[in-house]
Amino acid sequence: MKPKEPLVAVLLSLVYPGLGQIYAGAKKRGILFLSFSTGITIITLSYVILPNTKLFFWMLLPVSFLLAFGIFIIIDAYRCATSWNSANGFVQETTPGNKIALFVGIFFLVFVFNPSELASLYVRTNVVQAFKIPTEAMVPTLLKGDRILVDKGIYRREEPRRGDIAVFSSPDKAEKSYIKRVAGLPGETLEIRDGHLFVNGSLLNQDPFKRISYINRGSYGEAGKQVVIPAGHYYLLGDNGSESLDSRYFGFIPRKSLLGKAYKIYFPFDRSGPLE
Repeated sequence: MKPKEPLVAVLLSLVYPGLGQIYAGAKKRGILFLSFSTGITIITLSYVILPNTKLFFWMLLPVSFLLAFGIFIIIDAYRCATSWNSANGFVQETTPGNKIALFVGIFFLVFVFNPSELASLYVRTNVVQAFKIPTEAMVPTLLKGDRILVDKGIYRREEPRRGDIAVFSSPDKAEKSYIKRVAGLPGETLEIRDGHLFVNGSLLNQDPFKRISYINRGSYGEAGKQVVIPAGHYYLLGDNGSESLDSRYFGFIPRKSLLGKAYKIYFPFDRSGPLE
């Protein structure tokens, strides 16, 4: 039975929703908020990780509601702490030094060491990242405006494979990304002949390559020219063989430039599903 510091309750709420209420003595309410927040997180991760999951309803929750809910939790934590003190006859006297320290802690959490932003940054960098398709270079597999999820860790676990839809850094601008399909692997000899791909002299007769008509363009896709893919590099082509800016123009892509593999369309809903 000790007095509760309202600003500590606010600080804990910023760390994770519900912790402030638990600290302030409103344990049932805190557990409810904590469970709700955890449930939303689990649903989100389920949708991201499982390619065939069609859990759309969480995406339909208005952003304004989620923002308002977060603000409500923080205010409620503060009120729970003051109510605890009032109900138990405590007079909470915070020294000016403690108040300054708590305000600095809140500022630090909100603007500097934001746990949710750090978690989001880690996920985008190492686990999964969402992208919006800006062009028609991957039609019909990906349409302009499609929103996709990219596995950012897959090429740390395994080698890129032919047919992967890969996101990679631009050869001339590292901050720019492209999305194409892996067509040629290290050490292979590749040629575009009569609209088809030939690998090591043999027709590449597998989906989706056999259904795509590639046009001889660029320094690395000229008619009658065979290109040898260096070790540690890949040859990537867009599924829209007549419109894509790809390895025919800018050549071979080093493995270190491959950022991840696209595995799912998540929007629009009527096109949502795994990518192949």
